Amino acid sequence: MEPFPLDEIIHTSGERVEKRGDPSTPEALCVQIQSGDARYTLLCTASERMLYASDEIVFESLAGFLRLMLSERKRNVDGRRKRRDNEGATSAFRSLLLQENEESATAQALSDIGWSETDAYAVVAIEPVDGDLRAAQVDFICDQLESALEGCCAFALPPVVVAIVRTDLLKGEALHATLRAISHANGLLMGVCEALAGYSYFPQRLVQAKRALDRAAEIGGVACYSDIIEDEMITCAQGAFPAALICMRPVLAMRLYDRAHDTNYLKTAEQYVENHFNAVKTARALFIHRSTLLYRLDRIKAQFGLDLDDQSLSLLHLALSIGIAKTL
Repeated sequence: MEPFPLDEIIHTSGERVEKRGDPSTPEALCVQIQSGDARYTLLCTASERMLYASDEIVFESLAGFLRLMLSERKRNVDGRRKRRDNEGATSAFRSLLLQENEESATAQALSDIGWSETDAYAVVAIEPVDGDLRAAQVDFICDQLESALEGCCAFALPPVVVAIVRTDLLKGEALHATLRAISHANGLLMGVCEALAGYSYFPQRLVQAKRALDRAAEIGGVACYSDIIEDEMITCAQGAFPAALICMRPVLAMRLYDRAHDTNYLKTAEQYVENHFNAVKTARALFIHRSTLLYRLDRIKAQFGLDLDDQSLSLLHLALSIGIAKTL
């Protein structure tokens, strides 16, 4: 076959895939792709046969893949980490989380670069709402966290981004407010473990953070493990025994009665417990009169044999039973 006129293609091909050819020249598929100041030409010419429709589909896919690769290359160049002062800490904390080295050796390595074993640390697990964890995005997230939080070391630990935060420097609500601001500004979901002094239980702290992360979308973008501890207890309890063997008999009976008669005894009991057995606050939470609440409490006692004001009741068992009954 005659050679294809490359000069003509290179100077005239557009951004979309085009099919070229006429009776005097071989058929060809071509496209030009712009990336920054560079322009690339992708060309496929017929050799021993004409080009089929399936060839065009494959070529389109190849062109799309090339566009993505060039885009990712550009993003990686533009998105390199601006903060590089935590590289030593990143290696040490990753070792703690993955249990790669002895804890004492890692603690010494961290001490040598200014991280104290007497400080309290929280592990934060982060993922973008859109799931984009390409290199440039991860670098951007890490830079955002380390710039906003003093005493923070952030790095990728697939399938999440992890931040180790020294909570002695930014405590309680101030830390959570900062995390929420970063979350909302950048479309991130975050799960935060319970802070603990020293370097013990780092893998378990990460597990806590990931479990909180699983619920973050339901809790405004940032979830602390303390926010989900009751659900965790219920899940653990139900994993060991059938719900019917864990739940208090009166609470289970209330749930079954509510379902059959469209009543709200279980919700009443739940609100009474959550409001620390305060009748006024409970009535307000249920949008009912206090006398109506007292009537319901009397009915719960008379019909189900559960005196919610009995000081000998196990509050933990009661709260756990209510939580389990709600799932039935």
